Amino acid sequence: MDNDTSKRYQSRQENDGSWTVFDASTPTGREARMISGVSEERARQYLERLNKLFRQASSALGSSDDADSRETGP
Repeated sequence: MDNDTSKRYQSRQENDGSWTVFDASTPTGREARMISGVSEERARQYLERLNKLFRQASSALGSSDDADSRETGP
């Protein structure tokens, strides 16, 4: 499975052949496993959905920040 390091949520294959999906923004050594023991296809589905939701949330926050700065003005 392709792991794009620019995406917040990533996956990796475990020794038993199952897949784990995790939040890559967590500092190294303190990784929080979000979803584990799933198939590669299921991990891919989770990744697509989680990264899409994260992009939407980030975009919405960015939009509201821009709107706030326009409203306050000089």
